[in-house]
Amino acid sequence: GSDFGEASYLATHCAYWLTDYSPSIDLLAEAPWLCAFVKQVLEFWLEEAEKRDQGMAGHGRDGLVYADLDAIAECTDVLRSVQAAAAATANSAAADSGSSRRFVTELPPLLDRACAWLQGMQLDDGSWPHVPFPLDDPMRTTMVRLPSAEAVDEYSAVYDALHATWTATTALCDRCPPSRDSRASLHGERVRALMRDTNFRQQDIPKRARRSRNKT
Repeated sequence: GSDFGEASYLATHCAYWLTDYSPSIDLLAEAPWLCAFVKQVLEFWLEEAEKRDQGMAGHGRDGLVYADLDAIAECTDVLRSVQAAAAATANSAAADSGSSRRFVTELPPLLDRACAWLQGMQLDDGSWPHVPFPLDDPMRTTMVRLPSAEAVDEYSAVYDALHATWTATTALCDRCPPSRDSRASLHGERVRALMRDTNFRQQDIPKRARRSRNKT
C-alpha cells in the first residue's frame, strides 16, 4: 500500500497554510523537505500526464493513463510561490546553500512544463475539466466530509466540478511580491516561531508516502 495520494494533498495544503497562500515566507529555507516532496509529486504526475498525452493505456476511467490535474495544479501553485519567495530572499544565508541554489535552478523548466500542460487542458469555455479518480485507484481519497451519503455525493459533485478550475487558475496567475504589510509580517513571525517550536524544518515525509503506485 501507499499513502502517496493523501500525503501529496496534505503537503500542498501544509504549504498553503504556512505561507498564507502567498510568497509570505521562504518555504525553501524553512521547510526544504516539504518543497522537495511537492517537487517530486509534480514530477511524477507530469510523467503520467505525458504518457496520457501519448495515448498510453492505463487505469483512467477512459482507459488511458490517469493524470491528476488537481495535484499538478496545486504543486505548480506552491512551487511558483516558493520560487517567488526564494527570489525575494536571494541574498540570504539560506539561499546561499548549494542545495537551495540547485533546487531553485531546477524549477523553471519543470514549472514551464507544468504550466504548458495546464494551459493545454483548459476547455473552450475557460474552465478546466474534473478528471475523476480511477475506481480502483488506491490513492483515491477516503475522507468523509459530511455525515450522510447523499450529502457527501452532492457536496463532492459541486466541489469537484469547481476545484480543477480553481486550482489551475491560481497555479497560472502571476505571483505578487512578498507582502510587507503588518498582517503578512505577523503571520510570517508566528509561522516561523511555530516551525521552530515543532522542529518542523527537520521533519520528513514518511516512507509509505514516498511510494507511488506502479507506473503504467
